[in-house]
Amino acid sequence: MDRQSRQNYLGGSDAHHLLTAEPYGCLRRLWYDKRGVPADYPPAETAAMIRGKRVEDIIAGAVVEVTGWKLRRRQEVGEGRLRAHLDRHIVGRNGRGPGVLEIKSVNEWNFRKVVTEGPPFHWLCQVQWYLALTRWQWGAIAVMDVTNWALEIVELERDDALCEGLLNAAARFWETVESGAEPDRLKADDPRCAICPWRTRCQGERLLGDYAAAADVQYRDDLAPLTAEYLEIRRLRDEIEERMEALRKQLLEETRDARAVDTVGARVLHLVYEQSRWDSKRLVADLRAARAALNQGFDEQVYKARSVVEQLRVLPR
Repeated sequence: MDRQSRQNYLGGSDAHHLLTAEPYGCLRRLWYDKRGVPADYPPAETAAMIRGKRVEDIIAGAVVEVTGWKLRRRQEVGEGRLRAHLDRHIVGRNGRGPGVLEIKSVNEWNFRKVVTEGPPFHWLCQVQWYLALTRWQWGAIAVMDVTNWALEIVELERDDALCEGLLNAAARFWETVESGAEPDRLKADDPRCAICPWRTRCQGERLLGDYAAAADVQYRDDLAPLTAEYLEIRRLRDEIEERMEALRKQLLEETRDARAVDTVGARVLHLVYEQSRWDSKRLVADLRAARAALNQGFDEQVYKARSVVEQLRVLPR
C-alpha cells in the first residue's frame, strides 16, 4: 500500500498517533501525513519493517501449532476514512466469535519487555482499532523473538472505552485535516521529533538550535540505516538502564537481611558502607561569612557530610 493512497484514510498503525501516545505517537505528524505535506526527507522502509513482512507467515504458522486456531489471511475491514488491514482473522470456534490476530517480530530485549510488562500501549491501540471497526469482542497479539525464535501470545478483550475514544479522536482529527488547523507541536527536545520525517518543517530552529543557520547542511539518505539503528539502540539503552535500576532496588530489598546470597547462576552480595563527601554549600557559606578562616585554617571534618550507601554486586557463578 503506497503512502499516497493511505493519505485518504486512517488505519491501525495510525491509531496511537490519534492519542499522541508515547513512544512514537504524534497527532501533528499524522496531520502532516494525511494533508499530503511534503516530508523533509523521504520516509524509508526500515530493516525491522522488512523483517516483519518476511517472518509474518512463519509466526502465523507457529500460532496455529500452539493454539490450534484457524486463521484466514489478512483482509481489509471498515470503509471510507476509517479502515484496517488485519494480519490475520481468527475464525470463531467453541462458541467464541471471530477475533483479530496482530503479528509482531521483535528483538530479544523487547520480547522480554512484552513477557514481563505486557504489550506496549501503541500495540493495544492498534488491536482496539481493529475491534472498533469489526465490532468483534476479542483479539490477540503474537510476538516472536527473532533472535531465539520464542513466541508469546497475548489475548485481549475488547475495550469499549478505548474503542470509542479512538473513533471520537478520528472524527475530530479529520475536522482539522479539512480545516487546515494544525495540531499542537511536541516540545522540540521530545525524542519523537528526532525520528520524524517532518521534524525540520515542524520545529525549525526550535529543533536545530545553533545548527539552524549552518550553510553547509547536507542531506544523505545513505546514513538513514545508521542513524535509525543508533537512535533505536540509544532508546533501548535508556530502557535497559531503567529496568536494571528497578531490579537493583528489588534485589537490595530482597537481600537486606543477608550479606551474601547464592542463587542459580549467580551470587548476590549486599554491601553497606558509609561514604564522606564535601558539603560545598556549607563550606562556601562559611567562607563568605568569615574569610579569615582561610588564613587561620579550619577543621576539614566539619565540612564532610556522611551518608550510608548500599551497593549490590551480582557475580556470575
